[in-house]
Amino acid sequence: MQGPQGIQPAVFTSLPRMGTATPIRSVCQYCGNYIITVTTPVPGVLTWMLCTGLFVFG
Repeated sequence: MQGPQGIQPAVFTSLPRMGTATPIRSVCQYCGNYIITVTTPVPGVLTWMLCTGLFVFG
């Protein structure tokens, strides 16, 4: 007899990018459940180039 299995959060990386960092309430297109999105900012190449330029010339 197996014990109860925990529910793992689903991670979908193929969804389109959103234009805002504000969490949005939506319906999951895969399972139909109501979800609240979570955003994680990731610094891009331009951010690193600007930081390097400020460090070198600042």
